[in-house]
Amino acid sequence: MSHFAVMVIGPNVDKQLAPYHEFECTGEDNEFVKDVDETDDAKSNYEAYVKGLKSGEKCQSLVDYTAYYYDYKVVSSESEINREGEHKYGYILNGEPNTTFRVVRRTNPNAKWDWYVVGGRWSGFLRLKGKGEARLPVEAIRADEARKGDIWFDFMRNEAGTKAAARYDQMAAGLDAAGLNPETIWEPWEVVRERHAPPNIDAARKEYRSQPAVAAIETEFKNEFFLNPDDFRCTRELYIQRARDNAISTYAFVKDGEWVARGEMGWFGMSSDDVNRDEWARKFNEMLDSLPDDTEITVVDCHI
Repeated sequence: MSHFAVMVIGPNVDKQLAPYHEFECTGEDNEFVKDVDETDDAKSNYEAYVKGLKSGEKCQSLVDYTAYYYDYKVVSSESEINREGEHKYGYILNGEPNTTFRVVRRTNPNAKWDWYVVGGRWSGFLRLKGKGEARLPVEAIRADEARKGDIWFDFMRNEAGTKAAARYDQMAAGLDAAGLNPETIWEPWEVVRERHAPPNIDAARKEYRSQPAVAAIETEFKNEFFLNPDDFRCTRELYIQRARDNAISTYAFVKDGEWVARGEMGWFGMSSDDVNRDEWARKFNEMLDSLPDDTEITVVDCHI
């Protein structure tokens, strides 16, 4: 289970997010809920169950085992199906004389969230333009939703860039204090972990952290639980640019009712294999900058 930020572009936040609800959690039986045939999976599960039986163990029938496994009620004809009652989330059709067997799960195939709230963990994500020349106090001018023209994107980017510059310089100072060149490059975690395949995480972690540069960075940022030293494996300029781009981009956005997330980048004319996090952030920023100033923008905390 996790939280993630989604930016909804345009009005009617609830309507735009509705197509992506997880039916099993929301219970909202609407046009987005479909009958999904899982008969083949059910038969595969049953075959695995039969193969796993020990000598002398009683074997349940296909129907009884499937009803237990899925916790679905069995009906003998379509006319018995009550989608508003006991068959709301699925059913097993076992026609007489057992010539028809079908397992149906009722779900939303496009589910992305099980609940959401405007703001939430990202409350105050948006910085708004203040009044007058000074445009202060900046800290007080925060919002979860606003018109694009009222959002101070430049401030958000500049603030993130300034913090990133200081952070990168702190990293370089830590390397220097350890007698290392700030340009030092170390083997990234993915390379070290692959060398220890099949996974021996403890050995991989020990080797990765024993690298002088990694050890120096972890010492410099010793109080940061989620520190990833590999984030610094780039130039200072790129590190700052990444921070500027990511100051505004969220995990996903919804525009005109269409959900777009990194890894589902067809909206930008690229396949998921073409996109890394830098490209996602860059395209996200281009999309925002192209919007009219009267466009409504809302930041939502989604959970799945």
